[in-house]
Amino acid sequence: MAHLTCTGGAFGGGERSAQSIMEYHVPATIFPVETHYVALGHLHRRQQIPAACPVHYSGSPYAIDFGEQNNTHVVCLVEASSGTPAKITDIPVTAGRRLRTVEGTVAQLTGDPASYGDDYLRLVVTQPGYAGMRDDLYEALPNALRILIHPDHADTGATAGISVDQPVKTPAQLFTDYCHSVGVSDDRVTALFNQLHDDLTRSTPRP
Repeated sequence: MAHLTCTGGAFGGGERSAQSIMEYHVPATIFPVETHYVALGHLHRRQQIPAACPVHYSGSPYAIDFGEQNNTHVVCLVEASSGTPAKITDIPVTAGRRLRTVEGTVAQLTGDPASYGDDYLRLVVTQPGYAGMRDDLYEALPNALRILIHPDHADTGATAGISVDQPVKTPAQLFTDYCHSVGVSDDRVTALFNQLHDDLTRSTPRP
């Protein structure tokens, strides 16, 4: 049993990427063939890892992040006996409230609140923001947990306090953003960061 990232495993959507790279990776070859069952945690997607013995992530039992809203959530029933590999049966988890992302204008999003049931919502607004839009949406859709302005409609001023979806940034881009935030502008610092990052991530055999 371990809490780690196994090389080749698929992310489920709710993991912290900074805790799922480099030293957090282990190859499936570390698990011996005589092991009946290897139970892994950390990756939130239900999956089996190809290995010499049964290696499984049960995944998160319910969605804890909107990136997991389309995952299949299960509990793994494991039956193990001496001399045979474990038998694993997936039991679907059907209880709990779903996370759902819905997209549209304010009028479209609020037109039929009952259709969302008791799902928790992430709203992606496909129109420019306006003063009071956030309050209008939360009043009409009290189950909304997050409001985003679609990048095609991002504006200034009126969208204050409302997130705009952005692509995932590379470590170099994140470091550049940090330097700007603290008033550092030095190409030598950026070059040193890139060199250190390359040294850490370059595939080299360990002694």
